[in-house]
Amino acid sequence: MTAALWTLDHTIGQIHFDASTLSLDLSQPSTGMSFSIADSSLENRRLLQVRGISDEESKLSPAPYVRGTDLIASYDGTAHSHLSTQMYWRAMDRQRAFGVELIVSVQTSLLDYRQPFYIQSTGLKNTRPLECEQSGKEIHNAALGSLATEIEYLEIVHPTDFCSSTIKNNSTEWQIIDHRLEKGVIRRARMQAWWIRGDNVLNTANALYDEFSSSEPPLTV
Repeated sequence: MTAALWTLDHTIGQIHFDASTLSLDLSQPSTGMSFSIADSSLENRRLLQVRGISDEESKLSPAPYVRGTDLIASYDGTAHSHLSTQMYWRAMDRQRAFGVELIVSVQTSLLDYRQPFYIQSTGLKNTRPLECEQSGKEIHNAALGSLATEIEYLEIVHPTDFCSSTIKNNSTEWQIIDHRLEKGVIRRARMQAWWIRGDNVLNTANALYDEFSSSEPPLTV
């Protein structure tokens, strides 16, 4: 299926799918994406909040832009953070789900530097680790919950980027970067968020998990 495309108005990115809308202020990545259904805003749902650069350090340079199915923003390093960060929000569509893949790419100007990155979502419901359909065991780098009645929501951190997780009934927090950064070395981490359509949610969630887990990281983004 052809994914929906982002629209961009100054620093506000939006994308529409089914009867839902995601909105994101690229000048404040720590606030994450808001989610609304038709004309009803679910204000307490804040998805994929990026914790690693403060809002004061989130100077956009150059201006954000849309390329194909990607919404792209770059952030200058500062004397305080010594980081340069680029983020991609990639729209994806499958027969039974709509998704956004978040790619975080960081590098430092210092010879040796450590800056953990966390991704947090709040305002969720009935959230728990994804259950493997075959073994019945919990998958600790994926969580399944809901955003509203009949809207099932899945988050997955790629296994090679997973550091740790805190999964609660109403929130998730993923640590995706915990490496020491070296000057000139780019570190990337990926995770996905999915809005699952229709019945057989666990089967769909497991299929999406398997697809993402077996995917190779992009050589360039």
